[in-house]
Amino acid sequence: MKRVGIIYANSYNAEAMDYILQSLEAVFGGHATFTNYYLDAFDETTLLHDDAYLAANEVPFQILKNYVSDYTTIIKVNRSPRRDALEKISAIPSGSNVLVVNDSYENAMETVASFNDVGIGHITLIPYDANLTHTGIYDNLTVAITPNETSLVPPPTSTLLLILGIVRSVLIPCTPL
Repeated sequence: MKRVGIIYANSYNAEAMDYILQSLEAVFGGHATFTNYYLDAFDETTLLHDDAYLAANEVPFQILKNYVSDYTTIIKVNRSPRRDALEKISAIPSGSNVLVVNDSYENAMETVASFNDVGIGHITLIPYDANLTHTGIYDNLTVAITPNETSLVPPPTSTLLLILGIVRSVLIPCTPL
């Protein structure tokens, strides 16, 4: 059985990271075991010896080479929306302004990019930044999309689409410079 490490920048949203791990185990459980790692927990003695690594977008690849035994086994991972989520989003009226809420502004931006990548262009997607909530800029938005971060959606949102994304890996083996 192969060992696969999933590397994140930090454990800020461990619940979502555990969900991703469980989803991968559900698909590949008979062929691989998965372990979550957090870059901010590494020190100068850390050296991982898994067979392959899935690295989230926010992980700096050049730094990773100091912590893995074989840098060429790193695969960049992107999240993409499920088909049923895309159908719900496609049903939103054209021209609507839609708030995209995730656990951080950076992840909200990544979610917006993943929707753009699959052709969602009939609506304006606005990434949520919790630091701007008090300014009132979200007050007139009535539709929000979130991948299970419902507690972060600001009022007065009246329509909430809950989309649970799946992990899609983009096989980009990294090679040392």
